[in-house]
Amino acid sequence: MRINWKIIIIIIAVLILFFMFLFIKYEDELTFIRCLPVTMQKNISYTIDDYKIAVPLHNFAFIKNIDVSLKPSVSYFTILSFEEINKFYDEAKRNAEENFKEYSSYGKSLYYNEANDIYVQIPEYYYIEGEKDIIKKIKFSLIDNDTIKKIIENENKK
Repeated sequence: MRINWKIIIIIIAVLILFFMFLFIKYEDELTFIRCLPVTMQKNISYTIDDYKIAVPLHNFAFIKNIDVSLKPSVSYFTILSFEEINKFYDEAKRNAEENFKEYSSYGKSLYYNEANDIYVQIPEYYYIEGEKDIIKKIKFSLIDNDTIKKIIENENKK
């Protein structure tokens, strides 16, 4: 049996073109690889001065971008349904209200976990793009750093 090199070259070229098409189409979703360590922890942790802040994440949340400095926000994608996402954030908020001390000011809320000395921030508003799609893109804003410091300092003065 003789191998036809032209057919093999054509198959390889078609595969390369197919993978290039997939890369271009889903390039935005591939950025999650650089945030994979945070994704695996199932929470976003960062520090403002001496205050440790955490934002919980649900299963199958693949972070695309985290900005905790200029305009604090998180964007990620998931395969979970709209209802599962809502249920997770509702349960996280209910759990934080029941188990942690609430620091509320400026229309924003933080929850202080005394056991771990960490402030938990639950996103109140989040935008879900592609509710009917298999992959849903989610974006939510975080409380900016100055407001977090003011909330904590106001509560500590009381």
